Amino acid sequence: SLPQAAFAGVLYAVVPYHLAQVYQSFLVAEFTASAILPFCFLFAYKIVKSGKWLDTFLFSLFFASLILSHIPSTIIGSLALSLFVLFIIRRETLSRSVTRFFVAFGISLAATSYYLIRLITEVDWVKHNSTQFYGTGNYNYATYLFPLYFNGSNKYVERLLWFNDIETTLTLLLFVPLLIAIIMRAGNRNAKNPVVAAFAATGLFAFFMLSLGSKFLWDNIALLQKLQFPWRWLSIVSLMAVMVFCISGFQLLDRFKQRSRLLGYVFAGILFVIVLFDATQAIIPSAPVPRTEFSKKLEDLDGEAGCECWWPIWAKSGTLVEREKVSSTDRTVQIGEWTGISRSFKVSAGQPSNALVATFYYPYWQARVNGAAVEIGVDGDGTMLIPLGREESAVNLIFREPAQNAVTKIISLAVWIILLGSILVLFFRRKAVNDANFVKLL
Repeated sequence: SLPQAAFAGVLYAVVPYHLAQVYQSFLVAEFTASAILPFCFLFAYKIVKSGKWLDTFLFSLFFASLILSHIPSTIIGSLALSLFVLFIIRRETLSRSVTRFFVAFGISLAATSYYLIRLITEVDWVKHNSTQFYGTGNYNYATYLFPLYFNGSNKYVERLLWFNDIETTLTLLLFVPLLIAIIMRAGNRNAKNPVVAAFAATGLFAFFMLSLGSKFLWDNIALLQKLQFPWRWLSIVSLMAVMVFCISGFQLLDRFKQRSRLLGYVFAGILFVIVLFDATQAIIPSAPVPRTEFSKKLEDLDGEAGCECWWPIWAKSGTLVEREKVSSTDRTVQIGEWTGISRSFKVSAGQPSNALVATFYYPYWQARVNGAAVEIGVDGDGTMLIPLGREESAVNLIFREPAQNAVTKIISLAVWIILLGSILVLFFRRKAVNDANFVKLL
């Protein structure tokens, strides 16, 4: 029903983890992915239920958006969607549903191929792919398995790990109506509803994946470790818990009217505790930055070093601090063009040497000295070395990606145009049919 759906939307907006993504953790990409996930589940359900092409294309649209927003959420969401579909899929429409999903995923992959091809081919060149950023120190995945109390040692309070334990516990409270329904034997509508079962099973699976019970999986599956933080699964737990709370809660209130007041107090108490936690632990302590200071941060952003996890594997911390753009022993340097993908400079004549460029090496950089291509070396700190002869040297550096990247950009653009066009055509066709049926009824 519309009131039930509206209530679920409001509750999902204030569920602890979803709110903390913005107010405490500043996980903007993950927050965006969490906003897209409900639509992925919605149209996955519609594909199984009706198998219409419009729903298939809409699923492709949102799943492609999920890929482009946050890869860890895409991996987590894909696993959760697979389990959800297994619970709701019907034998009589199995072939149709599998076909629709095959087409939908194919479209999503084609639409995002310009991004995925770079991800696949370049992931080994980025530090994020090394154990330094998912298996040790603050990035050690094992530290963040629920309950964090048993893993956080003396840093449990210092690093606010207790916050994650509490928000996880509060999210699990949203499954209470389903537990009450099971205990009270609330009838076939609730106990045997495949959609409720799918939401509950998917939510409990996601909880298992963020808990200590799944540690053996994390220890043996490298892909899981590269998600870095098991509590990312809270995105799925939160969504599933909200759906279970709303469906089971409304059904309980409808079926047991004589106990509706008692049930209402229980449900209201759960919501009150969640909102109180949100306000006192997420929103109020968030310490927002004044507008002028925020504007200044935006202006200075281009000159600040990004997270080391996204640096090339050859790079070392502190390398580029207070350093000239180009230096060469006993030879003067004149800087020409200096942009993100193109750089040029001249070096005076002198003894053969290397020009040390204050730019981290990456395989797509190409160098020419006096028009002739030269091989770029890598200094011990990860910056580029350009070999120079005795004569005056005009050096040109250009960042040139392989042709496959340009091809996939064209493919992705074409797929997006076709996909959006197909959605619009099918939408207006459906609208025209509905309008015609309405006129007939009149």
